Amino acid sequence: MPAPKRINTRNVWDRFALDAAFEALPDKDQAADDDDRVTQARSDMLRRLPPGCVADKDRHGKTRIYYRSKGRRKVRLRGTPLTPEFMAQYEAAKGKPK
Repeated sequence: MPAPKRINTRNVWDRFALDAAFEALPDKDQAADDDDRVTQARSDMLRRLPPGCVADKDRHGKTRIYYRSKGRRKVRLRGTPLTPEFMAQYEAAKGKPK
């Protein structure tokens, strides 16, 4: 967005510069396509979790991944699923006794 110009005590924007900045914004369809690609990538990531892992949303809408096993508390696994760090946490959670 173009910066305003100061005239006495008022801020004034150049109407033509604002129009040009507005025209440069992506269309609704283009922005929706970008959002769909991001959502699809996230859902693909969450669909391929190792056995025993669940994805829960917290009260803020963030997705958190946990390892759950019968008779044990769920253990939070941090990081991106299927990365070496994540898999190390997964293996540790699997072998951890109650």
